[in-house]
Amino acid sequence: MCLERPLYYNNGDDILSNKVYICQNSILDNIPKSTLIISLGRTLRDSELSSDNILELGEDISPFEIFNTVQSIFDIYDKWNSSLQKILNEDGTLQSMIDCSFDVFNNPILLQTADFTMFAYSDIVNKLPDVAQLINSDSFFEYINLFKLDPKYNAAKDLIDPFIFPSHVTGRRSLCINLFNHGKYSHRIIVSESLSKLHEEDAALLEHFSKYIKLALSRLNLLKSDKLYNLDNIILGILSKEISDVRFIEQSFSEFDWLPNHEYFCINIKVSPFDVNNLTINSICNRIESLLKDSCACSYNNEIVVFVNLTKFNTTIDDVSNRFIYFLRDCYLKAGISNSFTGFSEILQYHTQSHIALNFGINHHPFNWIHRFDDIAYSYLLECCTSHLPANLICSKKIITLKTYDKKNKTQYYHTLRTYLENHLNAAKSAKLLFIHRSTFLYRLERIKELINIDFNNTDMLLYILISFRLLDKEQLIISIE
Repeated sequence: MCLERPLYYNNGDDILSNKVYICQNSILDNIPKSTLIISLGRTLRDSELSSDNILELGEDISPFEIFNTVQSIFDIYDKWNSSLQKILNEDGTLQSMIDCSFDVFNNPILLQTADFTMFAYSDIVNKLPDVAQLINSDSFFEYINLFKLDPKYNAAKDLIDPFIFPSHVTGRRSLCINLFNHGKYSHRIIVSESLSKLHEEDAALLEHFSKYIKLALSRLNLLKSDKLYNLDNIILGILSKEISDVRFIEQSFSEFDWLPNHEYFCINIKVSPFDVNNLTINSICNRIESLLKDSCACSYNNEIVVFVNLTKFNTTIDDVSNRFIYFLRDCYLKAGISNSFTGFSEILQYHTQSHIALNFGINHHPFNWIHRFDDIAYSYLLECCTSHLPANLICSKKIITLKTYDKKNKTQYYHTLRTYLENHLNAAKSAKLLFIHRSTFLYRLERIKELINIDFNNTDMLLYILISFRLLDKEQLIISIE
């Protein structure tokens, strides 16, 4: 990559560095290592000189033909280099740089970020179906799942020089070079061996090309504002409590046609350590947004938060859950789902609701992929009741009294009261379930009233007693597990 355009060599001329010389039957000495000699006929030289930079051709070849051929090679690469310089100087796009380089590599070129986001790629990818799978969302996401578990891929993230990545994941070899930002792996340029065979010299060309891409990326980062105005940043601002004014939130969302009278819900996704370590969270977010229309997915505290506009999506939470469960299963992810809501005044609380559903669901139902707050709310409520005091100190003393009396006198008043309350004070149905006569059941009720002074017209008292039964069940379950 350091050679300058060709010269004819005359015997006795000094041989300059970084030149291409064309000579005929010449006597050469002191050839610099950075110079290429194209000799027509045998070259006489010091026997100790290396022949690595001497190319001998037949005497019958015209020196003019060789000269024009070498010039045409320089023309190709000078034109490419000039195009790259022009694009860079005129603040052109990365896409333009990639497209003008296709004829140099004769293979598709892709630029992706460290988190697998496809930044830009050769236009030829869109035109050839066989090559289009390189960016097909379904295929590409499968590749990501394989890459993040692949030790070869993980080892390659630290490489500085160009390297060949094998075909075992995508079915195609690729020539790659990593780009670093302040010493941290940030992007990768990939030349996919899709249309022609990769050659050794492509590595040097790719290294040269990468210098322009680095400059373009650094310029792009300087021009880009610190915080892009998009849905992601509005939501992240709400979650971090930097944005709290409801009017401002409504105005910001309305610019994306997310209105207060629309129906929404929140999804909270537990991210695996593999995704955190392999920087694939953003790719998962992009995939979610492609699967769930009118949604916004973003990374927050090493979890993924998704808000879905059900009104614009024209669907229901049940429908989203049914579609989403296969994606979660394939990616080994777990999700918590909030209830639906309208307006933005409690949007932060609904995120908390989905977060609770996720963590409570994982702890109590670890084999489920989706945990809806509706499904765990009652169990969560009971757990909150016993967060500071054990169940026996919270529940009604009335049922503790019955339980103690039953144990001492071998009666069944505890079970009788529970059956009666759970069957909405229906005496006939309760007696049938207890396999006793109705008169016997009524006698038991009278004894229960005498023992614990219960008022069956006091709904608050009855609710407290019912919750107490559940709390004692929960405590007994914990004791039996231990």
